[in-house]
Amino acid sequence: MKREQATAARRRQVLEAALQLYEEGGEAAITIEALATRSATSVGSLYHHYKGKEGIVSALYHQCLEDFRQSSREALAGQKTAEGVVKGLVRHYLLWVEEHPGASRLLFRERHSPAQQAQETSLRAGTLDFVREVQGAVRDGQLQPFPPALYQPIVLGPAIEFCRQWLSGRSGKLKPSQVAEALADAAWRAIRA
Repeated sequence: MKREQATAARRRQVLEAALQLYEEGGEAAITIEALATRSATSVGSLYHHYKGKEGIVSALYHQCLEDFRQSSREALAGQKTAEGVVKGLVRHYLLWVEEHPGASRLLFRERHSPAQQAQETSLRAGTLDFVREVQGAVRDGQLQPFPPALYQPIVLGPAIEFCRQWLSGRSGKLKPSQVAEALADAAWRAIRA
């Protein structure tokens, strides 16, 4: 067990170093040599565990996505109503992006990369919890009965677009936290029954 914990801690250290490099210069800044130096890991170890740069970027993408999903589960754990879930999800999304701009940029930019497309099934698994919540709320008469594929774009579409603008410097002086309530209210109005 101790060895597994050490391996997990080492993996986390390597991925944190990779994220720092990504924040400094995008994917191009994540070279094996730079990562070995930043993470105090041997080049051979990086190749052994990640098979190269593509494997590192893929592992980093999945770690950032899992961090987001875990924090989302925690943020929504106490919500008992569809309104609480919808508004909580929008607020959490916006605040997470503001608190984690480097990870957010990576998630936006790498989402449609060939490496991530190859793992599309596992990427979609996290959406199932949201779909289950929605289906229950529709049965209970709390939400409008849209086709299942529409709920996520209706609820998160405006927040995602605002975050894209903010991350690229096109939102003026507005930050995600400053628009969280307005976008959460708009999302709820759009789908409530």
